[in-house]
Amino acid sequence: MHRAWTLWMSSVLFAVPIALYPLAAASKTPLCPGHLDADEDFACDDGDSSGIVGDNPCQGGNTVECDDNCLSVPNFDQVDSDDDGVGQLCDNCLDHENPVLGMLGQPDRESFQTTTGGQLDSDGDGFGNRCDPNYDNAGQVVGGTDLAELIASFNKDRSGTNCGTTGNARCEEFDHDNSGQFIGGVDQGTALQFFNHPEGPKCAACPLACEGPGCPL
Repeated sequence: MHRAWTLWMSSVLFAVPIALYPLAAASKTPLCPGHLDADEDFACDDGDSSGIVGDNPCQGGNTVECDDNCLSVPNFDQVDSDDDGVGQLCDNCLDHENPVLGMLGQPDRESFQTTTGGQLDSDGDGFGNRCDPNYDNAGQVVGGTDLAELIASFNKDRSGTNCGTTGNARCEEFDHDNSGQFIGGVDQGTALQFFNHPEGPKCAACPLACEGPGCPL
């Protein structure tokens, strides 16, 4: 009887660690500084212990000693196919680099700009500016009317509200590269890449939290 009890206890003790640690990611992730892991995906919010959340987002498949690249969406593998510091599960332009404003050399958000999830998204529709030249939000692909809207906005200050064919559209919607003061040739080049193609793609959870004057009411 005693021997049977011992064997039963041994099998129970052997099984407990397996039940407690079902995810391989748990054993590979260091203890988060300040226990900060808002989305509980084992990727620390401040993984490099710099004291600043998001200043060193995980890239290139790295998951340790770097900051969670999707703070509000669990992404255990930290995959970031366009290497812009924003993980696949929270990126509003999956195939085009568009870092969070204020990170990776990007300037901070200006008062006239609109972001979703911290990335530039001037109409707040979940498609980032870098991959959204569908200005009229009509039709399935970027077409001639969209290019006409852009051409009418040439050489206008990107902080203005006098763009588009109507002359009263917010100019930030035509700013695809977030550089320079005026809408110009680089912005046109981006739009032409999408001609006869749909905008995006974006993450399934997009749009994330919106901030700025272009957010939907």
